[in-house]
Amino acid sequence: MEQSNGYHTGHLVIGIASGVLVGAAIALLVAPKSGRDTRHQIDGYFSSAKEKAARVPEAFRSAGSAALETLTHEGTNSHS
Repeated sequence: MEQSNGYHTGHLVIGIASGVLVGAAIALLVAPKSGRDTRHQIDGYFSSAKEKAARVPEAFRSAGSAALETLTHEGTNSHS
């Protein structure tokens, strides 16, 4: 998926994700909360992100298995 200007869509996604992270970090730093509250909030975000990231490999395996099963099933139906 290369765009006409030579940039890949992946670069755009990485740029947007980086901007979101930087924006969130700035918002946390300038929020009117105590340091303890802010650290607790950041810790909660990272804990949640780690839990979600731990589920990603299994989600990819499940999706891959489902796709393979669908393709295999479709292949056997087209020859019937």
